[in-house]
Amino acid sequence: MKDRLIVALDVDTFEQACSIVDELGDEVLTYKIGLAPFIGYGFKIIDYIKSKNKRFFLDLKFFDIPNTVELAVYQACMLGASMLSLHTIGTKLMIEAAIAGKKRFEDQTGKAGPILLGITILTSMDEDSLESGMFIKKPLGETILGLAKNAYDAGLRGFVASPNEAKLLKDSFDDVVVVTPGIRMGDSKDDQKRSNTPRFAIENKADYIVVGRPIIKAQNPKQAVIECIKNMKGEM
Repeated sequence: MKDRLIVALDVDTFEQACSIVDELGDEVLTYKIGLAPFIGYGFKIIDYIKSKNKRFFLDLKFFDIPNTVELAVYQACMLGASMLSLHTIGTKLMIEAAIAGKKRFEDQTGKAGPILLGITILTSMDEDSLESGMFIKKPLGETILGLAKNAYDAGLRGFVASPNEAKLLKDSFDDVVVVTPGIRMGDSKDDQKRSNTPRFAIENKADYIVVGRPIIKAQNPKQAVIECIKNMKGEM
């Protein structure tokens, strides 16, 4: 199961990030680099992760005009990312541009590009915030499915989804990869509104899970990883 676990390196400094990678050792194969660590020390931590023969998910949630997104995806491919994220609300043209950026990299290098992952509705949002913040009055599941279908029709074959919607996407579309954030070992008292356990996510057909704070803020992060993997297997 450890090949299906992604640990989010959401810490303040390069030194803290390196310390986590060193401490977790062989227990973790893939790390997520989001906006904050990328702005703070992104290229350094990418080089460090690669030096340890680990993979990285570059979670920058691209959302811009198609030409800019195509260029950004191409450059991210050149960095060696195994996964990239983009907002599906960016329309078919933007998604097609992202796919074109990946294809340009593959045609030039002969290497396989990263999995492109479409974000529908962030796990920090629920139906109330969808209506009050984005002025969308449709049910949450219907909105997620509509955005995903639009992206799927444009050629996207990967999605980011909360534990609650992973099965919805896997059952609705053929040959898609689903990466699930919002993982918590118990009740969440933070900004995640659609969270659940590792076991629930795996049983709900997630291909990968992303875990940040429950691991990196634990007293013993390595033990937290071990317990997370046991939970994924249904052993606790």
